[in-house]
Amino acid sequence: MRKALTKLTVVALAICVASPLLAQAEKKKLTAPKKDGAGPAMAAQAPKPDAEMSQLKLFVGTWSCKGMSPATSLGPEHPTQATVKATLDYGGFWITGRYEEAKTGENPMPYKFMFVWGHDAKDKKFYQWSFDVMGGNGREESSGWDGDKLVFNGSMMVMGKPTNARDTFTKKSDTELVHMGEMELDGKWTKVDEETCTKGGGGAKK
Repeated sequence: MRKALTKLTVVALAICVASPLLAQAEKKKLTAPKKDGAGPAMAAQAPKPDAEMSQLKLFVGTWSCKGMSPATSLGPEHPTQATVKATLDYGGFWITGRYEEAKTGENPMPYKFMFVWGHDAKDKKFYQWSFDVMGGNGREESSGWDGDKLVFNGSMMVMGKPTNARDTFTKKSDTELVHMGEMELDGKWTKVDEETCTKGGGGAKK
């Protein structure tokens, strides 16, 4: 009986000594560098925004825009004044912003919408989504800058109906660009607005 108790005591002491050593060995194993030098085997890598998002840095900031909306089936011709605010948001993965026209005697129903821009590395395309004050929404895509032009093509819901849409941005300088919006109305492509935007300033009066 005494020998049996002695054996049990030895085994118990061995377990007590071995447990911390095993724990330390396992910890070293988990944190040991990979053979290829890629760092700890269990270290998590935080995702990073696509490098292509740098192509959109021009748009980040506050812009003052002035232009004209031609007469179309959507409404009469009228001048526009707008403020656009765009922010590199959510860890740099997205650009979020708002476009807000000023209410004037010539533009009693100013157009307003919010937008989100991003890049899909798999598709190698930029995407933009918009949601406006009239209940409409849109989704467009672009392959990126072609010289000084950035063109988005897609569709929008206008008056409850899907309509092909296109937005063209022409860079004049780091602080000036021209935007032209087009829609397929009555079976043909129609310019619905064109405006020149300047970065900085106080924006359009509301």
